[in-house]
Parts: sequence; structure tokens; C-alpha cells
Amino acid sequence: MRIEKGITNPMLVGMMQLLKEEDTPERRDAFVQEIMRATFLSPVEIDPPPVMGEDGVKRIPSGSQISFPLLKSKEGDKYFMAFTDMDEFQLYKKEENSNVFALKFDDYVAMLLKGSEAGQKNEAVGIVINPMNHNMILLKDAIANLMLAKLAKEQGISLK
Repeated sequence: MRIEKGITNPMLVGMMQLLKEEDTPERRDAFVQEIMRATFLSPVEIDPPPVMGEDGVKRIPSGSQISFPLLKSKEGDKYFMAFTDMDEFQLYKKEENSNVFALKFDDYVAMLLKGSEAGQKNEAVGIVINPMNHNMILLKDAIANLMLAKLAKEQGISLK
């Protein structure tokens, strides 16, 4: 379970800043393109915790329960956390040996829109990118619309 320290998303970070300065259709499209390409770092809780192998690589024991902690806002809304790089993750990191997974946007979408095996809806209302710094929140409805637009584009269908 080795995460490359080289995961960075400078274009996405730049697009987030530009979009916050001025929300235009062109900037929004560029942001969507970058978010679809990005690889994010996500905190993860593993029980029982990973075990260090003789080769120095942590391994997840068979049968481990894996969960993704949610960040709770002052209003009580819960979000999955997505970090653009290790520096941003370090701002959140709860403990020295925090576990982290590399995830794509589609992985977050699957977690966000999926219910549990017991049929319960996920508690998260969205994803927050870089929650400890210059964050950007994507709500579930906006994410569903992004995925609809992505599928339409892949199928050659115009939504206009």
C-alpha cells in the first residue's frame, strides 16, 4: 500500500482558483476536464490496520474493513475528502501513520452515489477538495450532472 509522493494536480488547483475568481462556462468546462483527469489522495480507515511486510511495504490483512472518514461541516453536512497532493493531505492528517489511498473522481462518484449492503443511503452530501485550505465543494446533484454530461459526451449526444 505505497502512495507515490508525486501525486499532484497543479492544473486542477489553478482551475479551482480561476473558477473562484470568475465563474464562466469556459472555466467551468476546464475545471471539469481537470477533475476527470485528477488522481486524489483520500484518508482511509482500515480495521485491522495494515501490517508492515518484510519488504517494507504495508499490506492490508485479508478481511479488513475499509472506510473513508467523512468531514462534517458546521451545518452538519458530511463530505468525502479529496486532496490534490501530499502537502494538502498533511494539513488534515490525524496521526503520523495515517492511511491514504489514491482515488480517481469516478471512485468518489461510486462511493457517493452507492448505498450500503443494508440498503442505506450514503450520509455524504458531496465531495470537498482540499478541505483544510482553498477548498471547493461539489454537491451530489452537481456531481450527478457532471457524470450525465460525461456519459453524453462519450456517446456523442448533445445535452443542449
